[in-house]
Order: sequence, then C-alpha cells, then structure tokens
Amino acid sequence: MDFICSRCGHRESTRTRKPTCECGGLWKLDFTPPAFSEELIDKDTWSMFRYRAFMALEDDSWRDVTLGEGMTPVVALDDHVLLKMDYYMPTLSYKDRGAAVVVSHCKSIGVDAVLQDSSGNAGNSIAAYCGRAGIECDIYVRDCTSPKKVDMIRAHGATVHLIPGSRDHCADVCREAVRIEGKYYASHVYNPFFYEGTKTYIYEVFEQLHRIPEYLFIPVGNGTLFLGAMKALEELLRGGAISHMPKVVVIQSERCAPIAGAVRSRDTHPAAVKPEETIAEGIAIGVPMRGEEILDYIYRYDVDVVEAPEDRILPAREYLARKGIYCEHTTAANYAAYERYCELHGPVSDCLITMCGAGLKSDHCGELLRRRLRSIGGGQDEGSDTGIQRGKQRALFGGNDLPRDALHIGTAFHRSRYPASAGGRRGGAYGPGPFQSGPGPYGSWCRPGSGGPVPDLCD
Repeated sequence: MDFICSRCGHRESTRTRKPTCECGGLWKLDFTPPAFSEELIDKDTWSMFRYRAFMALEDDSWRDVTLGEGMTPVVALDDHVLLKMDYYMPTLSYKDRGAAVVVSHCKSIGVDAVLQDSSGNAGNSIAAYCGRAGIECDIYVRDCTSPKKVDMIRAHGATVHLIPGSRDHCADVCREAVRIEGKYYASHVYNPFFYEGTKTYIYEVFEQLHRIPEYLFIPVGNGTLFLGAMKALEELLRGGAISHMPKVVVIQSERCAPIAGAVRSRDTHPAAVKPEETIAEGIAIGVPMRGEEILDYIYRYDVDVVEAPEDRILPAREYLARKGIYCEHTTAANYAAYERYCELHGPVSDCLITMCGAGLKSDHCGELLRRRLRSIGGGQDEGSDTGIQRGKQRALFGGNDLPRDALHIGTAFHRSRYPASAGGRRGGAYGPGPFQSGPGPYGSWCRPGSGGPVPDLCD
C-alpha cells in the first residue's frame, strides 16, 4: 500500500517514517475499498473493526490493539434530533476511532516510539492505544488543556509536554521535536490512517438506522471526523447504499472560524484568523493543516457552515445534561450550533449530531474563567488576582461596554469560587444579590428567581 502526496503526487510506501512528502504536502492513502455492502460486515466482531473490509488495514495488528471502540448507540433527543453517542468510547471520545487504526499501523511497521500534539482528546486516545500496544508515547498539549484530560494521558503511561500559547503553536513545537528526535509523528491530522477509523462513524450509523439522516452536524477544528465522514458517505453513494448525499453542516467556534471565513469569501484556503479564547477547546484550530481538503468537500457537496455562539455553549450543555446527556464543552457547542442553524435557516428535522466527548473530561472552567475575567478587567495584572477581581466586579456590576458573555462569566466564576454565598448557592436557585439585576441572554443561567437547580458546570 502506498501514500500519495496531496501536493505533488509523489508515491511513498506506507512503511515510511516521513510525516510528510519532501515537498511538504500531506499524505493521502492510495486505497479504494470494495463497494459498500452489509454482507461484508463481520457481525461477529463487536467493535468498529467489523467494517475492516472497507478499511485500509495492512494486517491483523488491530487485534492486539483494539479496546472495543465503536458500536456506540444512536439516541433520540427529541422528534427532530438524533445523537450519536461517541463519547461511549474507551477514552470517552470519538478520537478512539482514528487512534486505534493509527496505532495498529504503527505496530504493523514496527514503530516503537511516537510523538503527537492535541487539544486533549486525540492525545488521550493515542496514549491509551500506545499503552495497549507497548509503544512509547509523548503527547504535546497546551498548558491550559483540561486537567482531567492531562491526567488521563499520564495515566496511560505517556509523557505530557505542556506548551504555552495557542493550539497551533503547540503543534509547531511538537513537529519540531519530531524533526529533531526522529520519532514517528502519530498525528491525527497528518496521518491518513486516522480517517480510516473515523469513516466508521458513518458505517455504524447506516448499519444502525439502515439509512443516513437528512442532516449531519459535524464539528470541524482540524476536520478529522468530517474528512472521515465525507469519505464514507462517498463510499456509500458510490456503492448504491444511499441515493443522495445528506445535507452536511460544518460547525466551527465563532471565536476560531478559519473555514467559515473562507466560505464567506469563497476562498479555497482557510481564512487567516487570530483565535480567541473559547471553551470549545477541541475545535479552536486557527490553521487547519488539511483546510484545502476540507474546503474542497464543502464546495463539492454544498456543505453548510455555522458558527457556535460562545454565549450559548454552557446553556446548551445544561440543557443536554437535564436530558441525561453529560458532555464536554466542545460537544455542547455542537448543539448550540444546531440551534443557531435553525434560527438562520428555519427548523430542520431528521438531524444527527455527534456527541464527541464526555462531560467528566472538561469540568474545569476555572482557568478559562480566570483568563476571561482578566480580559474583562482590562487585561492587566496578568500575574496576580487583581485583574481577576476587577474583571469579576465589572462582569457582575459593569456597564454596557462589556462583552456579551461578561455577566455569564462573572456569574459562573462567582458560583465556582463562592458556592455557598448569596446568589451563588451550588445546586440551588439564584438568591438575592447582583443576579437579581434582570434576565440575560443565557436562559436559566441568568434568569433571576428561576427556582430551578443550577448544575455544576465549572469545577
């Protein structure tokens, strides 16, 4: 089996340790699966490898690597929305689909040490499967990554490198380490074997429902789920399993939306953006390395793009939690984006939204709240609590010049730091105090006298 350079067309054996072509182009796989047929599904295998007839696997190394990933249920949220529960995975995120295949490939070609950069979930997945396969693993993440994700990565035996700065800078640091140390780059972005795993998201939905829903809402940072899903949809279409392409809707954070920016201007390259802080950390990618490939699919199949409003992510998470779905913040952004899409285009039905990551992985808002409050407080005193306290006071009592999420941020910080104080009782209704100032755009988060419980979302 060969890699093909996406830029110059050069061919290279998949046994190569080179992360890219010499010209800098990213690899694609020279692999064409057979026409999709349910008769080729191995229904005695209770993992995503039941679809291995359609996956680029070089041998049976996956048998020593699999942790039973995949086979996640589809759950009806209401009459209009289905949820694909992909946080029911060994490491609590959909990234296990791709990681299982990448690490199986590493085992096939004799790799004994890997490096990878991540916003958290992919690093956790690669670390778990490397632990399973006996492969040494170094994971690079931002220094503000969810602490529980970092703890899980370390628990699997990987070495964690906490890198200050943006997610894109973290990736640059890791790639430089790959160049210097000569270790294998097990990237969920660069390595096309990852998409052989994320393809199974679509295979599963088709097998479970015997169809594909009319609307698929898919978050895009680096596009790892989107690219795999689009490949699988093309395979279903080519094999006659489906008669038409569903309406795919790409989700980006409004605070980091290079793909949305490109689509607005009909550009074929991601827009240059300066990422802002967002609690949707999993899609905060300012420079998606496969951006041109993502945009090609968007234009080819008339894919829509919607941006998740930052101030609706936590209310969306609260709503889902009340329905029994406890997801992380980036996943809640998917539902917030769905609601925004319905506002812009009218109500839509027969929608599938992915639940990418579990809530227990991101109950950590403290650091994000502190950063945001420093910004609200004027961006000064970064090394002390003075800027935080000034930001909290402005958020709770300030004027009309504040950003949209200021009251929400101040409220959440107040509750997380002072859970028993007036107006901040944990698990209780807002009492007297600044929260009685009037309703805001955040539903029950800022509704005075709501009388309902307020779940812990910011520990």
